[in-house]
This record gives sequence, C-alpha cells and structure tokens, in this order.
Amino acid sequence: MGLSKSATLKLVSTIVIAFTLCFCYSREGRVIKLSSGGNVKGKVSLGGYHSCAVDEFNSLYCWGNNSFGQIGNGSISDAVPPVNVLRDVVYVSAGVYYTCAIKKDDSLWCWGSNIGGQIGDGSKEEKLLPTRVLDDVIYVATGWLHTCAIKKDNSLWCWGWNIGGQVGDGSEKEKLLPVKVLDDVIHVATGWLHTCAIKKDNSLWCWGWNGAGAVGDGTRENKLAPQKIIDNIIYVSAGRMHTCALDKSSDLYCWGWNYFGQVGDGTNENKLRPVKVGEKVMDVETGYWNTCAMMMNGKISCWGDNSKGQSLIKMYGLKDVRAISSGWFHTCAIKNDNSLWCIGDNSYGQLGKSDKPEISFQLSPVIIR
Repeated sequence: MGLSKSATLKLVSTIVIAFTLCFCYSREGRVIKLSSGGNVKGKVSLGGYHSCAVDEFNSLYCWGNNSFGQIGNGSISDAVPPVNVLRDVVYVSAGVYYTCAIKKDDSLWCWGSNIGGQIGDGSKEEKLLPTRVLDDVIYVATGWLHTCAIKKDNSLWCWGWNIGGQVGDGSEKEKLLPVKVLDDVIHVATGWLHTCAIKKDNSLWCWGWNGAGAVGDGTRENKLAPQKIIDNIIYVSAGRMHTCALDKSSDLYCWGWNYFGQVGDGTNENKLRPVKVGEKVMDVETGYWNTCAMMMNGKISCWGDNSKGQSLIKMYGLKDVRAISSGWFHTCAIKNDNSLWCIGDNSYGQLGKSDKPEISFQLSPVIIR
C-alpha cells in the first residue's frame, strides 16, 4: 500500500494548511496493522513517553522511552523502531512508565517501573521483562502508579500506590498485590491518582484524589472508596486530573481540572461535577492536559493543551478512523484499514519515528522493521 512518489508530491502541493501530511512508508519495513479481532481500543495504548500496539498476528510491539524497562525487552535503552515483546496478546495498556498486557489464555502480564507496586507481583522491584500477575483477566487499565483489572466474573481488582485512595479499598495504604474493589464491572479507567469504573447497570463510579474535581461528586475531598457519579454511561476515560465519559445517547460529559480547557466547556474553571460538552460522539480519549473525541461523522476534535502538537490530529480531516488513543503528549488514530497513525511529542521516539524529532507536527504511520 502507499502512494507513489509522484502522487505524494501532487498531494502535498495541493493541500493548503500550515502542516504537511507525511506518508512515511519505508522500503525496509511495513506499516503496523493492528489485530482486527475484539475491542480495537485494546490494540493500541500510549503511555507517558512510550507506545504499544498488538498487530494482526497478535504480536505485541512497543517503542519509545525505556528508562524503567517499560518496553519489556530486558533493557533500559529507548526502542525505536518498534520491538516485538510478546506473542499471543489480545489487549495492551501502557501506563506512564510501565505496561500491562493480556494474553489469549486470559493471563495478565506487567513490566517496567514498580516504585508504587503497580506491577502487582508483591514487590516494588523494577521489571525489565513481562511478569505474570493475574489469571482470568478480560480488561486492564494502567495509570501512573496504580493498576486495575476486570476478571471474567466482572469483579474489579486494583493495586499499587494509594496515596489518594485510587486503589479504592477504603485506605490510603499501597497495595503490592491485587485487591478486590467492586463487582459487576464492565469497564475501568485509571488516571493520575483517581479511578473510574462502569458497572453492568451503566452506572459510573469514581474514587481517589479529588483536589481538582476529577472524581466528579461535587467536592474536592479525596474518596477512598467508589462513589456513584452518573448513570447511563457506556465508556469512560481518565486523564491526569480530569475525566470524560460517554452516555448511551452519545453525549459527552467531562469534569475535573480545566486550566488548559481540557474539560471542553469553553472556560478554564475546574468542574466538580460532569458537564455536557458534546453530542454525537463515538469515542473519547483524555491525555495529560488535553482531550480528543471522534464524532459520529468520523471527524476528530481535540481541545486543551497543544504544546507538543498532540491536538493537531484534528487538522488532517481524517474520515476513515475507527478509534483514537492518547498518551501524555502524543495522539494516535486507528484507521479503518487497522493502520496506526500518530502525531505530537516524539522526544523518545514514541511516535515510532527513528529520526526522533522532538516534536512532530506531521501525522505519519508507525513502521515495523
């Protein structure tokens, strides 16, 4: 696939925007194609400064910063281009400085930084290679220093650093092993120091550090156990200190810290409760200080911080996008052909670009060599 040299030049010359659309196909590699089975959202995940994706052969590739072993290849050297880490993977979640993945046998494996016990193996030792943590897992969410997983029986288990109550067990004591938090859970999202989960009845429950209102219960008090926030929710995404959720009517609600306008209500005032900020939304992802949403018409809209170009993905007018994924300061789009295209911060090669420009304002595909 790809454009010929002449076609590429013609296309570039006719697009009148401030940024260049780059089709960076390599003779020495292939554009990564994501696995098409199951939840496409779980096939790619962006961490703080690294990225991971499950390809069409269920092989897990990771790339970018590896200071804590979050790539999972046994080293602490940055990885560009993407490197193969695990086989038989069906789901991946990249935390800030660590990574977790679910294999076909429903086993959960984690690796990287473990300073808060977020790996869940009972220690606080850094793991440079994937470590088996839990069985019978169908979903995992990684945050800064805590992790949550949903098991086959829809029970929610969390572990790691717990200074704000983000584990949800009623205490602020870190947990080095998974502890059961809730039943009947179908989705979970982990932020910087807070957590949100959706139950089978589509009620949204949140807990943890709440100084900027990320929990959404109308207060600024930390919540050490799950609090019911809003009903009729089908998806939730937790950013650094803000949260966004989609309801059954495809309406988008956001709340929490809003200094950069990441809530999307047209102000810079923190919101302590959910506020409606969009309609006809199919997908939403919260980054460090920004938010991106995919609308039903296929267009992508982003708001909040754009210091690294992470919100510029909206400039390209993509119409064949299945889903989006956000890291701290970079954003990726999954196209209908299952190819992965990324933009924003590339200081550690987290866009998969080997030339490592610190910031890439060009939307380009991730290449496997």
